Amino acid sequence: MKHASIVVGRHKRNDIFKPGAGPNGGEFHLPYRLLRELFLEAGIELSTADMNMGREVIFELHINARRRLPKCPAYAYLYEDPIIRPLNSEMAQLRRYRKVFTSNETLIDGKQILCLDYPNDLSLRPMPSFIERDLFCVMIASNKALLHPHPRSLHGNRIEIIRFFEAQAPELFALYGKGWDIPASWPLEHDVLLSV
Repeated sequence: MKHASIVVGRHKRNDIFKPGAGPNGGEFHLPYRLLRELFLEAGIELSTADMNMGREVIFELHINARRRLPKCPAYAYLYEDPIIRPLNSEMAQLRRYRKVFTSNETLIDGKQILCLDYPNDLSLRPMPSFIERDLFCVMIASNKALLHPHPRSLHGNRIEIIRFFEAQAPELFALYGKGWDIPASWPLEHDVLLSV
């Protein structure tokens, strides 16, 4: 059996391959689990990097670009938009990879940087009718305020929607996602105030 590593944030112990693991209903990491199964069929065991310590690794797959690359061939899938993760658009960094996969059309060159859209399960599921639902609107998004404004950022629009419902109809709205409990501004070192 040959070995390959996948680097997804700080995940370890192959936790991204466990059914029901991850956010968004527990199947956020399903594409990685399916990818692992396909590699196994080809005789390659894909594991998180910590599981391959001391083993010869034939390649490493990074989910999002990283500053440090291994000695073995490395590939990257750019999941985060560069406005959230600027490293995902730094061409000098991306050129260090053997291949890069992305849905960002501004980066695709058809040779080293290839198009690969993130798979989503778009199958229809049974849903209650509008009359049976107790909420009018639900927002599922992380609080990813940018340090510098960007014309494509949706963060300001999200804040407008949240404030509207808080003022007009809080009982009809629910907000889910990480980071919304962080205050609008907080002091940093040297009496600097950061506003989000």
